Parts: sequence; C-alpha cells; structure tokens
Amino acid sequence: MARTPSHDFGGGYQQTLPAEHIGETPLREVREIIHLPEYDNDKSRLDLDPEIIEVPPGVVQQLHNLVSIIASLYQDNPFHSFQHASHVVMSVTKLMSRIVAPSSADENNTKRVSNAQLVKEGLPIAFKYGQRSVAEQNSLDLSWDLLMKPEHAQLRTCLFEKEEDLVRFRQLVVNSVMATDIVDKDLKALRNGRWEKAFKNGSVEKALGQDLESPRDSVNRKATIVIEHIIQASDISHTMQHWHVYRKWNQNLFEELYAAYLNGRMEKDPVEFWYKGEFGFFDFYIIPLTQKLKDCGVFGISSDELLHHAKKNRAEWERQGEHAVAEMVAESRRKYGVKSADPIEVPNPIEC
Repeated sequence: MARTPSHDFGGGYQQTLPAEHIGETPLREVREIIHLPEYDNDKSRLDLDPEIIEVPPGVVQQLHNLVSIIASLYQDNPFHSFQHASHVVMSVTKLMSRIVAPSSADENNTKRVSNAQLVKEGLPIAFKYGQRSVAEQNSLDLSWDLLMKPEHAQLRTCLFEKEEDLVRFRQLVVNSVMATDIVDKDLKALRNGRWEKAFKNGSVEKALGQDLESPRDSVNRKATIVIEHIIQASDISHTMQHWHVYRKWNQNLFEELYAAYLNGRMEKDPVEFWYKGEFGFFDFYIIPLTQKLKDCGVFGISSDELLHHAKKNRAEWERQGEHAVAEMVAESRRKYGVKSADPIEVPNPIEC
C-alpha cells in the first residue's frame, strides 16, 4: 500500500504530497529524470543575495531543532557518525558552489553494519525495505518523517512555496540518498546506464538518426545524474582529499568494521582484506567516479583536484598501506580487544 502523508504547513492551508509521488518504499521512487526549474542567471543572483534574503527567526529555530534531532539519532560509530555526515555535507556544498554556471538554457537503532548483514540477520527492517538498500531507505524515512512533523511547519512553509516545490524536493532527496548505496548492483547498473545516455556521444538513438528526447529532458537528465554523482563523491570525499584526511576516515571505517567483526556481525576480520581491498576501491570506484566528474565538465578545475588527490592517495597507499594497516590493527585491538591471541598479520602488498 502506497504511503500518502498529509501535513498542515502552517500557512493557513493544507499541502499534501500526491499519492503518485510516494512509493511503497523509497527505492521505488528513484527517478531517471527529475524536472528542475529552468536556470535564470539574473534571478538566481537576486534570490541568493544574503543582503536581501530574510529568514524569520522561527524558521531558523525549527531548522536548528530538526538538525539537532537528526544528530541525536546517530549512533556512536567511528565512521558512520554525525561528524561524517557533516563532512559529507561540507563536500556537497563545496562541489555545488564550484559548478560552472551554464551560458545558455540548454526504526533501526542498532550499530551500523552493512545492508547485507541486516538482511542475513533477518531483521524486520530488512524485509520492510525488500532486502535492498535497507540503511539508506530507513534513514530517508526517518528524516522525512521528522521534517513533516507539526513543529517544523514554518520551516516547510519557507522551503516549499508550491506543491511542485515539495514534489521536486522529495524526488531530489530520494535520488540523492539512494545514490549512496554503492553496493546494490541494480542501482549501480541503472546509474551507469543513465550516465552513458546523458554524457556519452554516439548513442543508439543518434546512430539511428532518431531524436527521442526533448532538449529540456536531456538537460534535466544530465542535472539529475550529476546531482547523484555529487552525493556519491561527497560520501567518500575523504578519499579525494589530502592523505591525512583520507587516513583519518579510513582508520575510522576500519575500526567500525573491526568492532562489528568482534560482535559477530561481520564474518571476516577486516585485516584479511583491507590492504588489497583499498586498491580495488580506488581502481574500480573512486578514480572512475572522479573521472566522471571531470568528464561531465561542470566543475571546472575542482574535478581535476579530486582526480589528482584520488590518484595521489592510491599511490601513497601503495607505499604506506602495509604500515597503515598494522597501525590500524594495533589501535583497534587496543580499543576493542581481540577475538583470539593470534599475532597481527598484515597481507603482503599486491603486485601492481
């Protein structure tokens, strides 16, 4: 049964999200194309002028309240924490600010573990979301329900002047959050297909001399997929920043998975695959992703910086990775203990 929430937006009228825009699960709401307002350079400069914008104190307070509640829902994880979420948001803000303007109109309260582990344990939340993208869908539902609470009515009125604003916002949130699931093969294939259609020349339609898509749909398709890739890149932005930033978050993620292993919620000790696994992550996900951001041509020199840091960190990991893993293992065992008395063993480096 589709969810059809209706909420009072505090502006003397009732605003509802039409049923057709709410799926049985967020995963079913992922859109190939999100229809965005046409870009107006003059209007954008006016709307974003901080000297002109006046936000009522009540809206500021409600926004602060909403963020505070969301922050309190985060578990005390080394990696998947509110600090990491803040790091991701800062990266999104930086990338969005560096977009080159166009010249023309063209209920789970457990420690964080993988979606696969949630499904394996047979938790109700896994079945609720069809055993796919469980953590992402749950996070989206929780945050959306918070935004829709009566105490945030004034904030919503400020955010959504018209029904179409609310619909578009929902679509953007769903696509963006679901884009952070980089493991789901179907979602990955869908994103790759959309990227090919949006940015690769010589598509089947063009080869056949067919024009099956309007220019506006083409622009919106590109914008939609670029937004998703911004979120994806920001979610792992530490891999595309300076070495010490990468090492910090890499260590935090290792500790989180190590603790899950000790608690019996992960089959393998991360030390068994961490060193070699990072090479695969760089070669098959991080570097291709930064290359896509460069190829889409909307970030100027920022995309070159991301690609440069990703390649540099990959090279640095080749030089220092073994030692880094040894340090991470020692620190993790100091904090969380050990499962056995086995000595620390670090895999040999791969042949590159």
